[in-house]
Amino acid sequence: MLNYLNKIKEHEALGNEAWRKNALHMAGGEDKAQQAQFQAYMHKYKKRLEAPLFGGKVVRTITRTLEGDYQRYPVYVNIAPELNAGLSLITYFGHGAPTVFDLNLGNPNDPVNNYNNKGKYPVFIINGCAAGQAFSASPTSVGEIWTLAPERGAIGFLADSDFGYEHQLDFYCDNLYKALFNDPAWYGKPIPVVFREVARQVLEQFPGDPHAISLAMNTIWQGDPTLSLYAPDKPDYATDDTRLEVAPVAGQTKVQATSPAFLLKIGASNLGKLTRDSLHISITREYPSANGRANDVITRVFPPLSRDSVLTVEIANTGNVFGQSRFTVQLDYAGKVDELNESNNQASLTYNFLQGGVTILSPVEFAIVPSNSVHLVAQNNDPLAAPRAFEFELDTVPTFNSPAVQRTSVTASVAPDWRPTLSGAAKDSVVYYWRLRFKDPQADEIQEWAASSFRVIENSPQGWSQSHYGQFARNEAQGLRVTTPASEWKFEEIKKTLALRAGGGGALPVMELRLTPCLEFRWRMSLPIMLTVVQARQIF
Repeated sequence: MLNYLNKIKEHEALGNEAWRKNALHMAGGEDKAQQAQFQAYMHKYKKRLEAPLFGGKVVRTITRTLEGDYQRYPVYVNIAPELNAGLSLITYFGHGAPTVFDLNLGNPNDPVNNYNNKGKYPVFIINGCAAGQAFSASPTSVGEIWTLAPERGAIGFLADSDFGYEHQLDFYCDNLYKALFNDPAWYGKPIPVVFREVARQVLEQFPGDPHAISLAMNTIWQGDPTLSLYAPDKPDYATDDTRLEVAPVAGQTKVQATSPAFLLKIGASNLGKLTRDSLHISITREYPSANGRANDVITRVFPPLSRDSVLTVEIANTGNVFGQSRFTVQLDYAGKVDELNESNNQASLTYNFLQGGVTILSPVEFAIVPSNSVHLVAQNNDPLAAPRAFEFELDTVPTFNSPAVQRTSVTASVAPDWRPTLSGAAKDSVVYYWRLRFKDPQADEIQEWAASSFRVIENSPQGWSQSHYGQFARNEAQGLRVTTPASEWKFEEIKKTLALRAGGGGALPVMELRLTPCLEFRWRMSLPIMLTVVQARQIF
């Protein structure tokens, strides 16, 4: 009894762990017809368990397919994966006796079975003959073995100790499930208390029937009389970062910057009570700061969330989306539902929206390379791509049409590279331009070149340099420009309108006038009115 007391203490210290809404079903039968009949019963109970208020999940249903008498042809099954992960309930419907059923789980104390479910003790509901008969010194019944096993096994065992008949057992078990999982008047009440109500219903349904009276009077509860099944009184929506996934829409095989839309899949659970409340979620998409885009906020409404669900939202992917986007999902974002725990409603995912082409890796753009031995390295933006051909080009002008231009083709899967011989090796401080692309781009891939440049300065420390006119093409210039190919800086022409008024006569001196902080004019005025600019210069 001390073993059982210790298990009760562990059980009562539990919280709203996800496994507490898990159940396992078993259906026996001695022939095909009976097996189909008992499986139909279990399917009906499954629907009740997964409906409000409990909203649980039957993680596995085990069925007997072997025909014949269960005592002559017993079937043994192992439930270690499910039991060790955590079950609140194991329900069986089939033939039985105190020590053997159509489907047998074995002894939890036998290490061969690998039953290690410390702290995760289920309740058994057994629908079969005499399974609850626990009054013989030997042999020990299944119920006694499982409830009294130390640090493993079960926490309670409910079964008839007399003969049972399927139509009455089905009525009893169906109404027991209804009361335990769906009826607000009995949801969360101790199991013996709920059974007493169901026994009343059995006697009312089958008045005067001796087998119904036996079922009501001889069903035995082995366990704490105050024990209840897990019955949270509020919902508890939960998700986490590992349960978010970006996936392609139908007809697409990958998600990249050129994809017109994609799917965000959100794994979510309700660890608590299942209600009729809709679930309101928000999704915030943060773009890379370089894109200059404000965050997108998307909201959706889903049906009531049960045990485990995957919520799928299709998201448009338009405009400049290249780079890493961060998605933050908030369940019940407006706080409409009172929950057991409000701190587990948020999850985040960062996804890199690549261009569906290639990316320059090394040398980085505008790099100073200290040697004429250069290694050009790029990257296929699809890390799972099969080997394919890439085109490289290298030149000393950005148009790639000089006599010194070099071209090659390489085959690679993820990281194409090239070690060219530099044509300007005898010169110092030469700027080289290089680019690459897929040799045979597919329809959903970027077909433009990925281009970059670098400067070779022998024995120089590594650094950054812009010194050739082609390198300034990406800069934003205001009031000046760079000429090609001389790389000369020119200021844009500035025109100003002058409005002057003068009077009197005689010799007129040369005067100076500043129109802007950076422009100075010297001018002379004579009669008739005439303005002659004798000198203009830009000053700083």
